[in-house]
Amino acid sequence: VWLKFVCRTDLNVRSATIVQNPHSMVEQLGRAASLYCSLEGTSNPNIYWYRQLPSGQIQMLAYSVGTGQVEDTGPSHFNASRPKDKEFLLSIKGLLESDTGVYYCAWSRTLRQVCAAPGQKLPLLP
Repeated sequence: VWLKFVCRTDLNVRSATIVQNPHSMVEQLGRAASLYCSLEGTSNPNIYWYRQLPSGQIQMLAYSVGTGQVEDTGPSHFNASRPKDKEFLLSIKGLLESDTGVYYCAWSRTLRQVCAAPGQKLPLLP
């Protein structure tokens, strides 16, 4: 069983651009995967990783209020890092079938306002 990652990038949202990579990735269960998010056109943003499960439920995976300040809120095999102000990485170790979903990077200037970009899809391949 393989996991496939697909994403749309360069979505302009409220004067900032969110770029998510890779555009497409196919990965086997049990392997690792990394998703990358960068922002242009804003400074000092709060950045978030979410996923939408096949059931439609939205789950927050991680958030960051500044460089090096990351709170992982998802499953234990997910790890987020923020090496630079406008970069947010999500690493998944040991991919599981339950990791299937659509992954979103989002940002806000305050903790009340969140702007999301359509993101990486992780459908299972037979």
